[in-house]
Amino acid sequence: MSHSIRSGRGWWSAPWEWPRSSVRAHLSGPDDALVEVRPLLDRAPRFSDLLDAGPDEAAFTALRRSELIGRPLGSPAFVENVGQLLGRTVAPAKRGRKPKARGDVDNRT
Repeated sequence: MSHSIRSGRGWWSAPWEWPRSSVRAHLSGPDDALVEVRPLLDRAPRFSDLLDAGPDEAAFTALRRSELIGRPLGSPAFVENVGQLLGRTVAPAKRGRKPKARGDVDNRT
């Protein structure tokens, strides 16, 4: 997160002023031509409190890390569900070399 956002300057200080933001619709309450506000307001009836709270550094750090490594962010059950939907493993695998199978002999000298 940029310094201007953490300090309260920049886009975070007035998201309702963004030309393509849904914040104005969510603050005013009724749906408009582009935004259906009810789903968010059902989860956060006091939407303006979310804006007043400011950014959550721990959440942004976790999100940033997931974006950088290309992994989904969520609970183990969520990550497993994403993997099933995609038909591949998306959870990080164990790091390092695979262990040798029993009876395998290392022929390196």
